[in-house]
Formats: sequence, C-alpha cells, structure tokens
Amino acid sequence: MSYLSLRDVRRLLLSLMAFFLIFSSCKKQTNEVIIDAFANINPDIKYTNGVYNLQFTLQEFPYDEVILKLTDLKANFYKNTSLTLTKAYQVSPNRYGIFINLPPISKTYYYQIQVKDISGKIVNSDIYTFTTNP
Repeated sequence: MSYLSLRDVRRLLLSLMAFFLIFSSCKKQTNEVIIDAFANINPDIKYTNGVYNLQFTLQEFPYDEVILKLTDLKANFYKNTSLTLTKAYQVSPNRYGIFINLPPISKTYYYQIQVKDISGKIVNSDIYTFTTNP
C-alpha cells in the first residue's frame, strides 16, 4: 500500500485550485437590456368595410408573441375574465396590427397589449379605449 507524499498532495491541491479558478472565471456574462416596449405606442384605429383595423408601434425587440386583449368592461382586466385574446401580426418594422370584427353600435371597448419575449417574460401595456361608430 502506497501513500501520497506531502509534495504530491500539495501538487494535487494546487492543480485542483487552479482548475476551479480557471473554470469559475469562465462564467457566461449575461447582460440584461431594459426595454420599454410601450414607450411610443402610437395607436391608430380605422374603420373600413365593417372591420376595425388597430395598429400600434412597439420598441424594436425580437418579441416572441404580441397579443391584444379586448373587452367591453374595464373591470374584466382585473378579474382576468371575458377577455378576447387575439394575436397581433407585424405589418412593418416595429408596427403591429390586428383586424377586429365588432358590431357597429356606439359602444366603448377597452384593450391592452401584451408582449412576450423569448425567455417567456410577459409585459402588459396600459389599458386603452375606443368607441365604435354608429
């Protein structure tokens, strides 16, 4: 049976320390970039041939999903009930749009824009309103 000499133990410990030092310093640095997606939303609603076309601008970012939540009662956003969720599509760089089929009566609707990034983080905009034309 052979034992390690004191010199061999020191070499082994120094080698292990060097190994851990080298690999612990190779951590991947992650930089979090804070973006306000709704900084300049600039919503535009047009009524053409019985369909509402809602377009809005988001800050430049590779969003995984952009959704519009629509309801006729503002309280539904807080209860998270009776919301119509519709995917918005990119119509030009940083500009998204959606077509909405609503009855042509004078009624106020509330909408909120929700964005989801690649990591799954979800952010909601403020709540906006528009009134349908009679």
